[in-house]
Amino acid sequence: LAGGFLIASSISAFSSGFPILSVRGIVKLIRCLLVMFMAMDLFRDPTELKRLFITYLVSTLLVLIDAIYQRFNHGVDLIQGLNLYYAGDYLRLTGPFKFSGLLGAHLIAISLIFFSLAVHMKHDKKWWNIIWFCLLAIGLYVIYKTHSRGVWLAALTSWIVYGVITRSK
Repeated sequence: LAGGFLIASSISAFSSGFPILSVRGIVKLIRCLLVMFMAMDLFRDPTELKRLFITYLVSTLLVLIDAIYQRFNHGVDLIQGLNLYYAGDYLRLTGPFKFSGLLGAHLIAISLIFFSLAVHMKHDKKWWNIIWFCLLAIGLYVIYKTHSRGVWLAALTSWIVYGVITRSK
């Protein structure tokens, strides 16, 4: 998938009206892919992967707390003091990010993880399922409150792809 995306981006760059800008975009894409491959190699060990997951979970909890605080504080977020935006009459949550799309992208990835942990994992205690569903509900609420059609479309697409992938398993 990464190679196909890189090839499609390269083809698009050659037909672009701004070739210098397109080449810079491809360099950024290659850099991100290299970081992804390094992370894949670094976290092959299950212990390291568990530490990464716990770190990601804690950071996501901070992001959710920050976004909810921003929502009910009607103005600024808890961490950086960033102002929220308005889309017409609606509040657009940004949390600790500068744009609502970045907040949405972060939460789309974690919402699939929360859903998997709630539905597909077998827990000794049923309250873990309740915790995962509550975190999923809060994440979906914050995704909704970004009021970004791009985020909503990306979330819907990722959940459909996730459903197709897990249905076969």
